[in-house]
Amino acid sequence: MRENRIQILPYVACVLIFMLCASLLPTAEVDAVNAENVVVGITTTTQLETPTGVHWDESEKFLARWDAVEGADSYTVVLYDDGSIQGYVETTETSYSWKAGITDNFGSGTYTFTVIATSEDESYTSSEESEMSDEFKYWQMPEISSTAWKVIIIVVVVGVCILIAAWPDKNIKKREKIIHKK
Repeated sequence: MRENRIQILPYVACVLIFMLCASLLPTAEVDAVNAENVVVGITTTTQLETPTGVHWDESEKFLARWDAVEGADSYTVVLYDDGSIQGYVETTETSYSWKAGITDNFGSGTYTFTVIATSEDESYTSSEESEMSDEFKYWQMPEISSTAWKVIIIVVVVGVCILIAAWPDKNIKKREKIIHKK
């Protein structure tokens, strides 16, 4: 029995080495097989590099930027607010302005984003999602109805009138003296 185990070990070692080598090779897809079951074409795919340099532009609010990835035709930009996905866009540029999306749809929040490089070339697969960008904090003043504005204006005007009426007048004592002397 022991001799059988020793004879099998070289085969097991060969299989393990083959599996290790196969995992290091690029992914291959068979394009077609002819009538004799012979492979006609093989397509190898390479994963695009993960985008780097992911950051909010300091000089232009709402503008997301990242470095170009070789082989990428477009990028998927995913927007997060406090860690929750708010939306995503596809762009062929290495920047995207989220101004309309944030101000018109999402409002106040702490925003971050990630980028995924993509390609229409079948020899590439999409990249991994980039690291999370730095935070962009946006605060939007809530909308106030015209009625609420009228109430605020009335309260302010009444408050100013009360302050003026209660304001001490230095000349009151002088006037009282003049009035009492007559």
